[in-house]
Amino acid sequence: MAKVKIITAAEAAAQVPDGAVINTEGFVQAGLSETLNRALEQRFLETGHPKDLTIFTVAGQGAGAGTGSDHFAHEGMVKRLIAGHYNLAPTPYYGYRRQNRSIQSATGHYGSDDS
Repeated sequence: MAKVKIITAAEAAAQVPDGAVINTEGFVQAGLSETLNRALEQRFLETGHPKDLTIFTVAGQGAGAGTGSDHFAHEGMVKRLIAGHYNLAPTPYYGYRRQNRSIQSATGHYGSDDS
């Protein structure tokens, strides 16, 4: 049986290129990879990468308390958001989208939000 290499969240985040599509799992905070999201944010804050990400998610994640999708609420980090809904994720997706017109977004709940 082959051995599986286990890597840290920081090592995983280092493998995410600019422009990558990231699928975040979970509903609100349940089942969400908080450790990996935090590592992606830390890498972006330190290096400016990965940038121009496309985030694909089924639902709003986080409570606007610096967790969940809040880790992606930095200018230039996210280019596109595709979500089932994000009206309950107050910081980066709905509110941040309204303030940052550079993010393209679409959601089944509200329809296309591009302009």
